Amino acid sequence: MVDFKKMTPEEIVNRKDNYLHKLNELELYIAKCINTNDAGARACASSIYAELKNTIREEAKYLDKIVNDISEMSKEHNAYYHGIIEASAYGFTVKTNARVNQEMLNSVEEAIYKIDKYFE
Repeated sequence: MVDFKKMTPEEIVNRKDNYLHKLNELELYIAKCINTNDAGARACASSIYAELKNTIREEAKYLDKIVNDISEMSKEHNAYYHGIIEASAYGFTVKTNARVNQEMLNSVEEAIYKIDKYFE
């Protein structure tokens, strides 16, 4: 796992932006899948959803450990810390093997909101 304490505030913002980019692409992909009956696209959306959910969950677990607390380093570190923790807890509420539907889309939208909310 990355040592967040060694990252500059700009690197933290870039990492957050990278997650947001991936989540926004997933959001568009899920919306497209909802409107089509393409089984392959639905399987791909489920796979991407599961990968992002697991990655963010693992990062939240890593950041939640006391030795990895970055919340006092800079306002960007603090915003990133809380955003990832909340995205893991309140976003991605749909199971990874669930159907690609509006509920999955809503859970991705919630993750996007949580990751970005402390940066505004």
